[in-house]
Amino acid sequence: MQSVFRVLPLLVRATSVLLCGFSVFQDDRDTDPTRLPGNAEAFYRLAQFEAAEKDLRAQLAKEPGDALRTGLMQVLLRARKYDEALKEAAAAGIAAKDDAMRAFAISVEVECKWRLGDRVAAKRHAEAALKLADAKGASAYPAVRRSIAVTLGFLEWSRTPGKHVAVWRAPGASDGATLAARFDAAFEAMAAELVASVPDRIDVFVFADQRQADAILATALNFAAPRDRAVYVLETASTGHELARVVLFFAASSKGKARPACALLVEGASVAFAHDELWTKRLVDVPARLAQKGTLKRATELAKATAGDSEFVSCAGSFVRMLYDRYGKEKWLKLWTEFNDGTDPWSAVYGKPLEELDAEWRAHVSR
Repeated sequence: MQSVFRVLPLLVRATSVLLCGFSVFQDDRDTDPTRLPGNAEAFYRLAQFEAAEKDLRAQLAKEPGDALRTGLMQVLLRARKYDEALKEAAAAGIAAKDDAMRAFAISVEVECKWRLGDRVAAKRHAEAALKLADAKGASAYPAVRRSIAVTLGFLEWSRTPGKHVAVWRAPGASDGATLAARFDAAFEAMAAELVASVPDRIDVFVFADQRQADAILATALNFAAPRDRAVYVLETASTGHELARVVLFFAASSKGKARPACALLVEGASVAFAHDELWTKRLVDVPARLAQKGTLKRATELAKATAGDSEFVSCAGSFVRMLYDRYGKEKWLKLWTEFNDGTDPWSAVYGKPLEELDAEWRAHVSR
């Protein structure tokens, strides 16, 4: 059993990802101390929270321990079972043998109370957790402090629910109903193309500017936390691709699959299905311009990249869009969900290697 002192600091950070989104590109959890024991980790990675909860509760029944309790609270938070997370946090706080575990449990209560609309209780619990931390020193329990700071940063924000999203705005910001309607329309178009659904609404936190985001999140916008069904975006920015990341995640996880281990597909799909006017234009203009200059990279080269700039994303999106439009929805979804299963997924799905698909794409771009 892992020591709570090893698990706790990073696990508190992980639970606050519901707000901070720091795990967006941290899908390699093999060496992460916050990984869950037993089969729960595999379920958790795919956002199959019911199965993860069941596995953790079975383990707890056999061998109660802090690592399992923190894992269960993490899963319940992500499953948005806030009442149940509150019960587990209260029980963990009572059973805790040290202030570190007790402070963590209270920080879970802070987030749950905020999510359930009880701002007064959230503040009260925050004060209790910070009191425990302060008693250990000004720098004690930094992850607990960070989690609480983020929750309190959003405490006064208003929530406007739409059909598929819930828009969060700071006090004094314009009504979120118009934004919710816009995101709902984009979601429906994405979901239809990808034959995907997302459990519960996607939280869309909309910031007036980066300074406002820095004060709460201390990280640059825009980004998505697909597993948490959340996106964090600037009001003035192009944001459809972040919403698409969430839909694409569940298009794969609903079939028990992880997203492709290929930036060409992951980044390309996020903009190819963004239903965003700016990205729609870029997918045409950027590859055409590069082809005319003789600097358009081959898809075989793009497929080896782990990340890239806006030109890379535009070209990746153009390639993905061509595959979808030319070969259809069924083959694209097969590629998306089964890419990691073989050594040559391109041939397995399209009956031709990537080199031939690249030639088709280059001809398409140059038309």
